[in-house]
Amino acid sequence: MDTNDPNQKDELLRMNATMGILLVTLANLVEDKNETDDLRASAEHYFTTATKLDTFYPVTWVGKGLLNLSLCRYDQAKFFFDTTLKHTGKVLPALLGMGCTCYYQQNYQGAMKYFEEGVKLYGGEASHPAVFSDILTLYSLTLAKLGQIDRAIYGFGRAIFYNKENVVASVSKSVLEMGGIGMDVISGEEEESRVNRILQTLSLANILDSTNATAQILLSNFYFFKWSSVEGVTVDTFAGKDKVVCNADVTRALAVGDHIRIGQTFDTLITEIDEKAITFADPYPKSESGLPLFRKDYDRVEDMTKIAYKSTTNRFLQSEALTTLAKVLHCKRDFSGAKKCLIKATELTGKDSTNVVAVWELVQCFVVEGKYDKASTYLKKLVALQPKSPEPHALLALILAGTDLVGERAQILNSLKKATELSNDAVEFLILEANILQHAREYNLSLKGYKKVIDTLESVGDEIWMNMGIVCFELGLFDESMKYLTNCASELKKSDKFEEIEDFKLNEKDNRDLFITVVDGTERVWLNCTLAFNVARVHEGVGRHKAAAEIYKLIITAHPSYVNAYMRLACLSRDLGDLNSCAKWLGLAIKSQATDDGSSSSSTNPEVLTLVGNLHTSLSDWAPAQQIFNQLASGSASTYSQLSLANIYFSNLVAGSKYAKHLGHAADFYRRIIVKDPSNLYAALGLGTILAEKGDLNRSKECFNIVRSSSNDTIPDVLINSGHIYLAQQRHAEALQMYQTYLDRTDKVTKNKSDVNTVLLYIAYAYYDWARFMEGYNSVKSAPANEYYNKCMEYLNLALGDDVEDGKSKSSHSYMLKYNLCMTKLAAANCTLRKFGRNIKRTSDEIRKALENLEESLAFVESLLKLKNDAQFAKKVPVGRSILVNFISQCRQNIDSAKSHLNEELKKESEAETLRQIQRRQAELAAQKDQHKAALQREEEKRRMEEADAKAKAKMDKVQDLVSGWEQQAALEASKKSAKKGKKGSDEIFVDGDAQAPEVDTSQLFDASSSDEDDNKDISADYDPNNDKVKTESKAKPEAKEEKPTLTSADLFDESSSDEELVQTSSSSNTRKKKLNESDEDGDGGEEDLRKKKRRVVED
Repeated sequence: MDTNDPNQKDELLRMNATMGILLVTLANLVEDKNETDDLRASAEHYFTTATKLDTFYPVTWVGKGLLNLSLCRYDQAKFFFDTTLKHTGKVLPALLGMGCTCYYQQNYQGAMKYFEEGVKLYGGEASHPAVFSDILTLYSLTLAKLGQIDRAIYGFGRAIFYNKENVVASVSKSVLEMGGIGMDVISGEEEESRVNRILQTLSLANILDSTNATAQILLSNFYFFKWSSVEGVTVDTFAGKDKVVCNADVTRALAVGDHIRIGQTFDTLITEIDEKAITFADPYPKSESGLPLFRKDYDRVEDMTKIAYKSTTNRFLQSEALTTLAKVLHCKRDFSGAKKCLIKATELTGKDSTNVVAVWELVQCFVVEGKYDKASTYLKKLVALQPKSPEPHALLALILAGTDLVGERAQILNSLKKATELSNDAVEFLILEANILQHAREYNLSLKGYKKVIDTLESVGDEIWMNMGIVCFELGLFDESMKYLTNCASELKKSDKFEEIEDFKLNEKDNRDLFITVVDGTERVWLNCTLAFNVARVHEGVGRHKAAAEIYKLIITAHPSYVNAYMRLACLSRDLGDLNSCAKWLGLAIKSQATDDGSSSSSTNPEVLTLVGNLHTSLSDWAPAQQIFNQLASGSASTYSQLSLANIYFSNLVAGSKYAKHLGHAADFYRRIIVKDPSNLYAALGLGTILAEKGDLNRSKECFNIVRSSSNDTIPDVLINSGHIYLAQQRHAEALQMYQTYLDRTDKVTKNKSDVNTVLLYIAYAYYDWARFMEGYNSVKSAPANEYYNKCMEYLNLALGDDVEDGKSKSSHSYMLKYNLCMTKLAAANCTLRKFGRNIKRTSDEIRKALENLEESLAFVESLLKLKNDAQFAKKVPVGRSILVNFISQCRQNIDSAKSHLNEELKKESEAETLRQIQRRQAELAAQKDQHKAALQREEEKRRMEEADAKAKAKMDKVQDLVSGWEQQAALEASKKSAKKGKKGSDEIFVDGDAQAPEVDTSQLFDASSSDEDDNKDISADYDPNNDKVKTESKAKPEAKEEKPTLTSADLFDESSSDEELVQTSSSSNTRKKKLNESDEDGDGGEEDLRKKKRRVVED
């Protein structure tokens, strides 16, 4: 075409722009990525050509916006759409483009503004109802994102009204309406009607567009849960039977593996099918006839999910389709296929938005397969994705607790805490928490949890009582365990969870009270196997072996294949020393597992063989145990059997030619297990013991440390082995810490006195070895040795507690323990006696105690020697005669030495006591002297104080005399002035006290002399107004009048002033008097000041 021709140019422009938009639309519909890229590149070429023809052509701008929108370049797309709106006004494609861009940028308010504008502008055009329907669909999708569900449902309904074939609106409306099911308060019929309406809408959408993945997935979920009736078929059931009879042929409608529902509630799985008979997995509880039969149409669901997966490129929809398909395969017991689908579903969604449902289903697949480590790994991911969901936390704790994953105690408790906090049903999770703690062997915490449950519930079920009884049994609280099991029995009697046993008579009273009921005057024995077995275990725990054996025999009578009952009877026979009966019960245990046709026996049953092998091992019957575990080495229990064989070889280490052979075999088995399963801590523990046996203590300790850190000290044996290593390295404090930690942990979960006594002996030996090690210094550093010997004797006495009754030994083992105690007493006494040579302080009480221990040891060892010389009891004494004789000789020598040391120490203490009394008397005399001296000082001080008070009083008397003299002088002066003024005819009135005081010699006032002459002198004579000398001096020297002193309390009462200070004060008074006289000459003002000063002195 000629671009110079305007008509052809416009046509070419429209063609290029339209072609580009068409190619962009096709690119969005193509599934092949390469083809999509080619189409978009061609579209961009056409848009470039159109832009060259006309830069501002609106269709080109809209096309470029669509291209950038499909490429998720939202800023560029917004630029082109916005430019189109600015240049051409509100055109529909640009408005919708801007709305879609805002929608994908999650700016739903902006998107709603543009879509709403499009609805307003083009809502009245009836010529394009499909376009208007699409606009309403976009607008309603935005409303749904903004949470305006009701408006969105109404908008989708209007969109369907304008276009019945609008699949997106139909599917979206169905999704929103399904989300509201169960939220509104409506009747059952209305809800069923709503469900049917939604199903019809989805079915119509699927018919209109069979490639719509959303509709396919929603319909597949619906049919997954729907039970379809098997038309024309009814069944007859029989109580306790797993087979039903049908009234018609069902082989065409059903197949093996299908899920069926008989009646309205009983769901099961078909295991075998005939023309008119169906065999299923679970027995039907009661006999009924004419019941309807339903089935799940899993084949239809499987087909729909596969179509949905193939019909979309949206990875989230594909993930959801695979999840639904995995559910179907899971129900069909195709766990491998279900697992593959779920793994693919989780991979499709990626790490940012994981398909939580797929992860949860994948966890269930791993749990069914027994792969608990992988299940726990995915559960941890699920917990991270949904931290506020209680179910993942609870399941994770249950898996960790139930699979004996050691070292997970902290995580179990943390998961339980979170699950309980997040759960709305607190009681349910309290029960779950207690159950999980029970599986984790945290029995004390579990018992507390169960007690909380029974305090919360009004009616407690038999399961809770049963679990509480089991937990108390594990804690050794046998009385409480029996109480809870009795409560369980009461609850079981109210239900149908028991069976009546005929032709069996109970003789033991405890059993009769629990398992016999009287009906119409007839005694009937009832049985619940789980309860009966636990009651028998409690009887064993308290030593009622006969009652326990009776219950085990009752269980065997009702259920001859109950192998654990045979094993417990074998253990009882073993404990009672009846090895023939033990062998008989073991044989019956093997025969009890024979199949109905008798073709195979329990020799192929690894569980039974393992129990039998363990029983032989406990009896130290190594050859049969080795034969059984060799038989199991190639089966499913190969790891356990290899570990048992390694333990057997290690237990048979004896010095000689076979020592190295057995040690090598044990090491070989441990290595095989570790190569097969590097996380097997028990094999690592065994390998560590092998290294320790070879003398490689450092590498052995590394193995034990790895086991401890991985297990969080939940394997007690590693503590004992670590203690042995530390003891061999002379690190006694660390060794004792390991042993004590073992005791602290085992006391919480077991009451096995044999194990506890063994560890007590380890601790006693560690203290003994530590004491001997400290004695090696043979100096002051050996001081702690006696304390360690005392600790050793303390733990030996604890170990002897159960072996000694009324002070008499009962077994060869107790004789050995008592002899070790005597040896420790001998060593402790020798250490005490040698304290003097080591410069360590000792007391007579210590020596006396040592002497008492020696005498007790001598008496016991002499009795042992007598038993050793007696042929009847010689074998009970495990110590040789020469050793006993040597001990007696040393003990007697130490007794003589101890007596000598005691006398010497008593003499020293007597002398020291005498010296202390002398020193005490001297100290008392010195104290008395100090007290007498202090009393004298107090008396002297008191005398000085009295003298000072007397001086102060004398001074006060002088002051009073002075004041009286001033008053007399003032009165005299006043009378003189009055007489003079009277002569002049003056009427002036004088006030008493206003006249100036006469001059006084103040040197006598502050004289510190206390002589009798001064005290007896009449100072009033100095101020006699009739004294001629005074008058003459006053008239001769009127200008020499001195100011009267102003006395303060310090001047009058300062007791510390010396004579020199008093003299200075007198001179200063004279100076002040001169100044006052000088000022008096100035006029009446000076006289007024003088009066005030005199008045102040008088007041003072």
